[in-house]
Amino acid sequence: MRERNCFLPFVTGVIAGVVAGLLMAPKSGEDTLGELKEKIDKAKLRVDELYAKSMEKKEELIAKGREKVRGIVENDKGKSKE
Repeated sequence: MRERNCFLPFVTGVIAGVVAGLLMAPKSGEDTLGELKEKIDKAKLRVDELYAKSMEKKEELIAKGREKVRGIVENDKGKSKE
């Protein structure tokens, strides 16, 4: 859940940083575009990392949920036999 809450501020920060960098950069357009591409590539990597972590966490939560459901079902089966 924490990754999901961090995603929007992360993207907003990346966009704000890129815009600020472009406005304040005393460099040629080619240099600026090169740096922009690097920053975008880094942001893509970070988004991919966050996505992978969220998918792992999702699988963990699904497994935990299944275990809880199995426990409840087993408990109910035992009570109905009594």
